[in-house]
Order: sequence, then C-alpha cells, then structure tokens
Amino acid sequence: MSRIKLIDTFETAKLLNVCVGKLANDRSSGSGIDLKFTKVGGKIGYNKYEVEEYIRANTFNHTGEVKLARAQCRTLHK
Repeated sequence: MSRIKLIDTFETAKLLNVCVGKLANDRSSGSGIDLKFTKVGGKIGYNKYEVEEYIRANTFNHTGEVKLARAQCRTLHK
C-alpha cells in the first residue's frame, strides 16, 4: 500500500519551519531543501511521509554530525 498524503506548501513550510517563499525558491532553483513535489491543477503538494523522512534524515545531535553528513553526501555525488 502506498504511503501518500499530500499536504500543501503552507503545511509543509510549517513542518520544516521555513517560509513558503523558501520552498518556492528551492523548487525553482533545484537547490536547498530537496523534496519531490506534485503539481496538479496549478497547486503544489508534498507527500507528508517524505517531508517527515526529510526531517528525520536532517536531524542531528551536534553540528559535527552535520559536517560529516555533508562530507559524505559530497563524496557520494562525485
């Protein structure tokens, strides 16, 4: 069974603690917050499960973990 529950940009921004404009800029530029989105009838939706997974994947205990995760990500994408 598929785990899809679409939420709008306002709810997504609230969950991520960012402004709606940041989500729009990141969607447009392909940088920053890397989340898949769906566009139906001019409306943008995000899969709530994927937003929650993004939050879990970007939750750290200290800043050293962030640096390590970014270094590993750069290594994987070379």
